[in-house]
Amino acid sequence: MNSKSFGNAIEYFHQTTSSKIAMPVELLVDIVKQGLPATISDSISIDKLRILRAARLIEADIPPPGVEGVAIVHVITHEGHSLLKRLRSERDIV
Repeated sequence: MNSKSFGNAIEYFHQTTSSKIAMPVELLVDIVKQGLPATISDSISIDKLRILRAARLIEADIPPPGVEGVAIVHVITHEGHSLLKRLRSERDIV
């Protein structure tokens, strides 16, 4: 992912207002606090994981859309850690 795409992903996260996918980055912060591997079972959070994975912020095993199951986050990628570092400096989180 080049820096422009990464910047676009960050901007998308900041602009997201849908209650179903609102702020997937907050889930990323929760995953860091929980530790890896992280097991996620609720469908709304699994949808957020799909966004995080598409943005290459995590590596995870996620069930296909429409299939119930659990997702397991194995890795927060370099891009994911970079985003968290940026958020820490901007918002004093994690």
